[in-house]
Amino acid sequence: MAGCHGLGVMDKSFPATIEKLYEMLEYIRFYAIEAGFESNTIKNIELVAEEALVNVIIHGYKDTADGNVQIAVENLADPGIRIIIKDQGKPFNPHTYIVKDDVLIPKNLADDNSGVGGWGLFLIYKMMDSVEYKREGQDNVLILAKTVSSARSEPGNM
Repeated sequence: MAGCHGLGVMDKSFPATIEKLYEMLEYIRFYAIEAGFESNTIKNIELVAEEALVNVIIHGYKDTADGNVQIAVENLADPGIRIIIKDQGKPFNPHTYIVKDDVLIPKNLADDNSGVGGWGLFLIYKMMDSVEYKREGQDNVLILAKTVSSARSEPGNM
C-alpha cells in the first residue's frame, strides 16, 4: 500500500522477494524520472537501489521466508530524490566498511587482502551524493540521496 507522508514523500511496502525486485525498481524509477534526472543517472540510481534491495532480500532476510521492504521516496528541493529503504532483516551497517584498493571491506578485516565482495557497497557510495544508515528499533534504515545538479557534473551527463 502506497502512502503520502507530508509534502513530496511517497512510501510503499513490498514483500522482500527477488520476484518483487523489478516492481520495487519501477517504483523508484518513476520518482527519479519525475525529479528530472538524465537517463544515465536513472540507470545508476536503479543499480544502486538494486544492490541495496538484493542485499536486504538475500542477506537481511536470509533465515526467514517472510519479510517486507518499505521504500519511501522524497523529492528534494535541489531538485533530486531521497530514497529510504527500511527492513526488519538482520542488522547491517554499511558504515562499518572501508574503501581499500577501490573495494569496501569490513573495517575489522582491513588487513585481509582477499578482495572478495564489497562491490555493491562500493557502487552505492560512489554513485550517490549521500548514504546514511540508522537502526530504529528493529528496523534497518538506509537513506540514499542524489541531486540533479550533482548528476549533471558526472561524466556522460550534460
